Amino acid sequence: MKANKVRHGALEEYAPNHFMVHDIRVRPFIRGEGDVEGNRFVMTSWRRDGLMARLAERGLIMVTIESLTESLPALPVPASIADEARWHPLGHASERWSYYDPRQRGIIACETVTHTDQQGIWLYPGCMVRRRRGRGQAEWYRSQTQGTHTIQFTPLDEDSAVLQGLAQATRYTQEPIAVRAGENEHVIVEIPLLPRAHQGVLARCATPDREGLVWQCHPDHLHLVSGVLARVNVFLTNSESNPHA
Repeated sequence: MKANKVRHGALEEYAPNHFMVHDIRVRPFIRGEGDVEGNRFVMTSWRRDGLMARLAERGLIMVTIESLTESLPALPVPASIADEARWHPLGHASERWSYYDPRQRGIIACETVTHTDQQGIWLYPGCMVRRRRGRGQAEWYRSQTQGTHTIQFTPLDEDSAVLQGLAQATRYTQEPIAVRAGENEHVIVEIPLLPRAHQGVLARCATPDREGLVWQCHPDHLHLVSGVLARVNVFLTNSESNPHA
């Protein structure tokens, strides 16, 4: 096995207390701290912080779900959204448009209507919008006013658009998300669409449905889920806890 990998660290937590061993130099330190099988290490002792400190003294990094969470991009400054909608004609009949609604923290399909004998949509400049042509790949844009009547569209990658939409949501809603009981002693959380980096960290402590919007985890790992969501200013609550818990 190669020496310490900077990208992954010497130990990398891929699930709560489950680690990939990327550097053989950690083996003397993890002996007696849990179960080791091949390049997998399951920590069973309570000396997690002590192990991290001992590894750090030797220049070895223990990448944890918490450290990955701290490295996630924070929300950008939210762009303003206009109070009045503007008309935008369709360039082709196969176009389908959606926009990120910060009040619902979700993507809403735009209704195609006829205006001045043209097919088109109404949009609020400033919103993050998505266009799909037929069965092609979706394209994301930042919508902006242009002149007196038209809208300008600046291309964005999906993650930047979603992160901006979540930032805009902080101006409209601070409503926490309720946690509900699931099967097999798990809890279920309906989570807004997140950028891929945030989803990647979340997937280390929770399991999503096919759409990636409903996640379940063990109650002991709910604090890890909360940590990821806090990076985008989304908080959890339930019937027995306070908001932002």
